[in-house]
Amino acid sequence: MQRTDISQRELLSGDPEEYFYFTMNCAPALRPENHEIRLLTLECGSGQEPIRGTLHNASLDRKLRFEALSYVWGDPSIARPIFINRRQLQVTANLEAALRNLRP
Repeated sequence: MQRTDISQRELLSGDPEEYFYFTMNCAPALRPENHEIRLLTLECGSGQEPIRGTLHNASLDRKLRFEALSYVWGDPSIARPIFINRRQLQVTANLEAALRNLRP
């Protein structure tokens, strides 16, 4: 299976090791020569307000400060919506809860 991007994974079968990778098209393509990763900047929110944020590229060649989370953490069959670059996508309930606790 060809890997094109790891911005979001969609489970293809009951086998948790088999994933389909696709491009979200809401952030510029990563440039490996610049040692780039994607970072999510969370918007302020409280309570049960939807999780919103902006995904952007950043080079590991620069001094960065960030917290890392697995975006496939938890049961992939239990999903919650979040909004990234004004687009809705589904993430695991565990990831949504973690983002809710991290947001400003």
